[in-house]
Amino acid sequence: IYNNSPKIQNNTNGGIAQINLNDYSIKLMVKNESPNDIWYSLAIDSERNYLWIGNAKNFQVQGEILIYNLNNPKNLIKTIQTGMNPNKILFYN
Repeated sequence: IYNNSPKIQNNTNGGIAQINLNDYSIKLMVKNESPNDIWYSLAIDSERNYLWIGNAKNFQVQGEILIYNLNNPKNLIKTIQTGMNPNKILFYN
């Protein structure tokens, strides 16, 4: 999770990036399209290959969880409304 970074092309609002540890290149996976939203937590569901993002919005209103498929992270799968500042995402089997 990062905020505005000049090292990532086409980045103005932040988002989720993947860093290649061999050559240190950075690949933007999911772009935060809402500059006022603050992405606060992150989890990966390896069984479904989903990326879960806790969006605290502005820390003063109810937040949400954003779910993306890592095979096609440009499309939002689902949004789940939460309480304020979702900072932990747990998976139960």
